[in-house]
Amino acid sequence: MNAKTWIIFGAASIAILAGLIFLSKQNSLDVSNVDKFKTIISQQDADNVKSGIPDRTNGNKDAKIVLIEYGDYSCPGCTTLEGNIKKVLKDYGKEISVVFRHFPITSIHPNSKIAAAYAEAAGLQGKFWEMHDKLFSNRTDWSGVSADKRDKIFDEYAKQIGLDMDKLKKDISSNKVVQKIAFDQAIGKASGVSGTPSVFLNGRSLKQNEFSNETELRNTIKQAIESTKK
Repeated sequence: MNAKTWIIFGAASIAILAGLIFLSKQNSLDVSNVDKFKTIISQQDADNVKSGIPDRTNGNKDAKIVLIEYGDYSCPGCTTLEGNIKKVLKDYGKEISVVFRHFPITSIHPNSKIAAAYAEAAGLQGKFWEMHDKLFSNRTDWSGVSADKRDKIFDEYAKQIGLDMDKLKKDISSNKVVQKIAFDQAIGKASGVSGTPSVFLNGRSLKQNEFSNETELRNTIKQAIESTKK
């Protein structure tokens, strides 16, 4: 092999090894003793349950009403739901906590797991939600493209939101980020999640007709809030 061939071979081997490690961690992760519906707030909480990184929350993290979404950045339904959640948060942001957990379904969405890694790596620079919004709002631009084009697109998003690119590249494959995505998927599966979006409200799995549009989601949230005041 010449030098160029060795470089290509080495890069491919590293990528394969990283993927195997990722899958190994996901399959071996034991979440049987984890409270599936308790929000992981602190880094100490994350260390205790081995989630790598605390839950990503929006709204009031101390609220009595907790909505947990398991989502995939390539999922059209998740994109719609995200828009509706933002609208509802404008009115009920002080009364509910929204948690986003990753559930990339790579069998049909091959770019979703790396998208989740970019979001979590951005989060380590305090900009999870900025990258999260970029990925969803531009979903059709990257979800079906090749890996090299996808990475260039994601890098451009990172630059647009002002990330340190050197740190980002290190963090994307870091143990924390890998563990976070694997944990989210594992706890999602333990909760009965098999597709996206899947939504839980105070531990109750919502039917699709309870959140499939803004009006339904708003009514579901409103009823939950009213029930806490009785």
